[in-house]
Amino acid sequence: MTESKKRRRDSRSGNGKRSWIIVCIAVLCIGLLGLGAWLYYPHYQFGQREKALETARSFVEAGDLDEADRILADLLEKDHPGAAELEDRIEHIRADRLYEAGKYDQSLEYAREHEFSQEEIDAFDKADRYHKALDLEKDDATLESARLMFEELSDYEDSAVREQDCARRLKILEAAAYAQAFDYEKALRTLKEDPLTKDDPDVERYPEELAAHLEESREEYRDRIAAGFWYNAVLGNDGAKVYGLELHQDASKLTGSRIFSGPFTAASLDEGNVHFSGYAFAGQEEAEKTTGVADVAVGFNHVLLLTQDGTVKAFGQNQFGKLETGEWKGVKDVAAGVYHSVALLSDGTVVSIGSDHLGQLGTQEWKDVVEVSAGLNHTLGLRADGTVVSCGDNSFGQCETSEWKEVCRVYAAGNNSYALKKDGTVLACGNNEAGQCAVEALESVIDLAPGGWNLTALHRDGTISFIGLSNFGQDAVSGDTALNRYTLERGFAQKKTDSGHYEFALWPENKEWGPWFYGSTDLFVEITLNYREDCRSRFYISHIMTPGGTEPIVDGLWSDNGRAVTQPVRLAQKYQAIYGQNCNYWTDPENDRRGPDIRGGVVKKKNMGPDFMYFDKDGQLLTCYARQEQLKFEDVEKMETEHVYGFGPIMLHEGEPATVQHMQGSNLYGTNPRSAMGALETGHYVGMVVDGRKPGISVGVNLSRLTEEFQACGCREAYNLDGGQSSCMLFLGEQITNHNNESAFNGQRPIPDMIIFGTSDLCKSDKK
Repeated sequence: MTESKKRRRDSRSGNGKRSWIIVCIAVLCIGLLGLGAWLYYPHYQFGQREKALETARSFVEAGDLDEADRILADLLEKDHPGAAELEDRIEHIRADRLYEAGKYDQSLEYAREHEFSQEEIDAFDKADRYHKALDLEKDDATLESARLMFEELSDYEDSAVREQDCARRLKILEAAAYAQAFDYEKALRTLKEDPLTKDDPDVERYPEELAAHLEESREEYRDRIAAGFWYNAVLGNDGAKVYGLELHQDASKLTGSRIFSGPFTAASLDEGNVHFSGYAFAGQEEAEKTTGVADVAVGFNHVLLLTQDGTVKAFGQNQFGKLETGEWKGVKDVAAGVYHSVALLSDGTVVSIGSDHLGQLGTQEWKDVVEVSAGLNHTLGLRADGTVVSCGDNSFGQCETSEWKEVCRVYAAGNNSYALKKDGTVLACGNNEAGQCAVEALESVIDLAPGGWNLTALHRDGTISFIGLSNFGQDAVSGDTALNRYTLERGFAQKKTDSGHYEFALWPENKEWGPWFYGSTDLFVEITLNYREDCRSRFYISHIMTPGGTEPIVDGLWSDNGRAVTQPVRLAQKYQAIYGQNCNYWTDPENDRRGPDIRGGVVKKKNMGPDFMYFDKDGQLLTCYARQEQLKFEDVEKMETEHVYGFGPIMLHEGEPATVQHMQGSNLYGTNPRSAMGALETGHYVGMVVDGRKPGISVGVNLSRLTEEFQACGCREAYNLDGGQSSCMLFLGEQITNHNNESAFNGQRPIPDMIIFGTSDLCKSDKK
């Protein structure tokens, strides 16, 4: 091999080696470049995504969320750091944009859809409900829904304040609804009872509207209800309905447009004509013939008819001249008590006649009066300024009316006084033994009918409420609206007399209560049981009224030996006595210092004592100072009297108390059971029996205290009868007083006779 070939071969071989090395180096370089590129590319991509993320952020800042979403989609796919956070930010911005746009429900839905935190979802939920409540509170129809939502959101924004505002507005709306239905009382109560609305301007406005509306109702439904001691009545378009005492069996006579209350007699007015039901009084038939009657007042046993010409006609019994109304002119209103009559004149002054024994005629100074009313022995006057004046008997506080204001009508009955206020509420004072003064719950009242022991109220919606004593079902007048039913077991009896009128009697089954009543055209008896704290004693006080005086009855047991006596109940039952009371023990032959005694014209004792009591031929009860006038028995016989009682002493004579000197020797200061009788006038007598010798129950009284009690009743004459164990009072043949707690016979001294007023077979065993 030539050297040249060898060199060429070696040259080719060297070139080949160099080429391979170059190739290897190239391959290595390429590999290194690929490895470098492979290693660098992720960083490159990350950088690119970071740039994209920054770009997305800039779009977010610029508010272009859609473009940001487009860029962010790839980054989220690559799970690029910060992309999720930016997506969350975008979602919150979108939710906030919905919220700011007022799309609260959409913002809440968006938050739930994109799985916001529960705290954030709750915040959007509260915002959504809060703004829904804001919309609801704009409409009165959805105000309650708004209030409930604000109540649930009480810790959010001003929800608590808005909830109270909604509640206030709801109360105002509720009150307005009542007012729209003319129920201003409920409207006012709704506002006043809530602290949020008690100062609302409507609180001042509604009373004015209420007063005007009530006034319209009062005039429209005036005198549609009536009440007496034992009955209640309602006058409708189809006549009257009477509840309670069976005495009113002739209630069908009560027709017309107005009805009037009396204790035992009801009256109605029908186009100037008057009709009566119940206890018949003297002159009733003549009264029913009177025409042109404008108003009626019914008393115990007399009636006043105010005619359209302003004069007054009076019928019934004329004790104390209570019927002498002939001089009255220009009369606007009338009222009748037991013993007095009252008239309101056109100039606002008030005149009154009859008995003034308790000051019930003290109306002389009254002015600006617009209405009058009369109870048993007291008088009420309503002034034009809405205040009330009163006078007369205040033993139960029935004249405590000086603080009454804003009154539109006044009512007196029994020993109670009532006032109807302009706002439809009621005021009351007086006797509350049967709860008849519990008037606090009455509202929307347009008329009252007090019955002495109960009260009936007519409401503006036509319903009737009853309060007080219901012995005979009088509370049925009220349906289910009797606020306070008070019952006391009582007996009742009645009978139609030969004259066609009724006589009736009422008595308590429990003798610790009272009262006792008897009524007829010839006799009226009322007995009350009264406890006097000052002397710790029980007084049985009877008022006995007879048109023609009295005719005491003498028992026939008296004999020559002067010792014939019997128990009081046997004596009363023998004569079927309506009322009986012991007199003096004239059968005691040793008691010669007392006397004289004449019974029914029969002389029992002729001896003359210091004084005596007698009934003259006209029925007057009189007393006489026999010793002072130096009278002899022959003088007594000339006095034309058939009934003389000689126990004594005199307590009242012609209105003046007896002197202490005259009473000396008569156990003046001793506290004992007592029996006595007095008189206000002819035909009006007062009997008193005081229990005694019962420690803790009734100790008895002295004559001085007994005299005060007769003075308080207005008596001009009063005489002490036999006391101690002889003293007793009886009603319908039964003794109502006793000398211990158990029996009338245990401790009761037999007596020879008694003063009896009236007889009736009602006292037989056929009483109901």
